[in-house]
Amino acid sequence: MADAMEPDQPNNEDVNNHVILPRDVTREMYLRILDMVKKIKTNETILLYLREEFGCEWSLSTLKRRLKAMNIKRHDQTISPQQVINAIQIENQGVGTVIGYRHMQQRLRLRHDLLVKRDDVYQGMLYVDPEGVRRRKANVLKRRDYVSVGSNWIWHIDGHDKMKPYGFTIHGCVDGFSRKIIWCNVDVTNNDPAYVAQYYHDYAKSSKVIPAITRTDGGTENVLLAACQMYLRRNGVDSLAAQKSHMYGTSMANQ
Repeated sequence: MADAMEPDQPNNEDVNNHVILPRDVTREMYLRILDMVKKIKTNETILLYLREEFGCEWSLSTLKRRLKAMNIKRHDQTISPQQVINAIQIENQGVGTVIGYRHMQQRLRLRHDLLVKRDDVYQGMLYVDPEGVRRRKANVLKRRDYVSVGSNWIWHIDGHDKMKPYGFTIHGCVDGFSRKIIWCNVDVTNNDPAYVAQYYHDYAKSSKVIPAITRTDGGTENVLLAACQMYLRRNGVDSLAAQKSHMYGTSMANQ
């Protein structure tokens, strides 16, 4: 879509009131690229996604120029070591004590908006929790126990993109207590919120069952499913009704 020798021309669309998009980049493309960079996806993976979803035949140099034009950075040199340490200390109050520096790097990007290098994350973790780093190096991890109250208390939902280059994607849901597979669907996409919500709707309609909690990652493909769950649980009288009936978390920490 873009000639490598052609200068970037600004788009009239202003994203978040400060980013002027190049003329061949839509708002949807910008948000997906930004999300993939924050999730530490490689440039090659981003190019493949843009080719499959938007038909963009960009070269690696074109992608790099677009990232620069949109001010999307992989690392921020202005972040101080103390900021990294403070964020790691917050994460260590939860799952941070059992994850490695690669996973921690991703959490710092997604939850704290800190674009830091892996080496900086590792040094921060070594400062905050040297014993935890030692245990992980020795492959001796202290795993937390997973507890579910009962069947249909929590459904874990996620997609699988490894087969996407071959034209199909997988989306599944499992009951956290019984490990029953609620659905496992193969389709042309699992990034469209309408598709994901349809899987939830079809099962709920046929079984007349919804869980107390649904759990997904923070991807935009899950927004309609989360809205459906919270709407159907809006009149609940328990402590997990309405907005508390959906839980966001990382894919790697999901069942």
